[in-house]
Parts: sequence; C-alpha cells; structure tokens
Amino acid sequence: MPLNVATAELGDRRVIAVTGDLDLDTAPLLIDAALDLVEAGERDVIVDVHRLAFCDSSGLSAFVRIANQVGGQGGRLALAGPLPMVGRVLEISGLVEAFVVTDTVQAAITELDAPASLDGHRPSGVDGHRPTGLESTGLDGAGELGQRTG
Repeated sequence: MPLNVATAELGDRRVIAVTGDLDLDTAPLLIDAALDLVEAGERDVIVDVHRLAFCDSSGLSAFVRIANQVGGQGGRLALAGPLPMVGRVLEISGLVEAFVVTDTVQAAITELDAPASLDGHRPSGVDGHRPTGLESTGLDGAGELGQRTG
C-alpha cells in the first residue's frame, strides 16, 4: 500500500497526517514533509499516524531521523494515534520512550506545550486507547497545505 502524506494546520501548529504503509520506498516522503516543516520554522513535528497501517525498520529510521533533526533545535517529535501494531513496534524497539506518543493530535499538542519536570523529562507513551488523530478535530483532510503520495 502506498503512503499518503498530507500537512494540515491545527491552530498555530502544522500536523503531518500519514495514511498507508511506511517502509523503505515511502519513508523519504515523510522525512521530506517533516524537514519542510522544520525549514519553515516549526520547532516540534507532530505526525498523525492513526491511519498508518504498517511501519518497518525504515519507517522507524525515518522517525529517528526526524527526531534527531528537531531535537538538535530543541524540539521534539510527536506521534499521535498509533494503531496497536505500530504502537507495539515502537514499544519493542524502545523508541516509544524517545518520542512523544499520544492517542490524539490534541494530546500531542498538550504534551509538547507542557513544561518539563525538574529532571527535564516529559512523560509519554502509548496507553492503548483507540486513537482518533485529526479525525476527532474535524480537520481530517481539511486545511491541507501539501500532499504527497508514494
């Protein structure tokens, strides 16, 4: 299955929504979209993954590359709404602790806006609830800034 990558505005944030499979062939589409946001001045990158059906090691590498890019500028990568299979891949790989992982885009925004604790850590993780991502915001497909398909 191809990957569709769309960028939408949600308040003062831009959110990347992905649909399909994130693999060796499609990972560059996500990386390009994320780096475009960073170049446009976004400090954090939020990826709505609630429609991501598959993620292999190339997809995980794409997430790491994006996180490293934004982390170098004091930002963080947030993954919103992973389906159980994608959440499990993040848990098994240990990357669930490296990113902000939430059930919804709104929860990701809240987490990114929250001040760090005294030790500098902001808790995150997949809590197993059915994700809703952009769908719950009413922005599903609305306000698209750009769309890529691969």
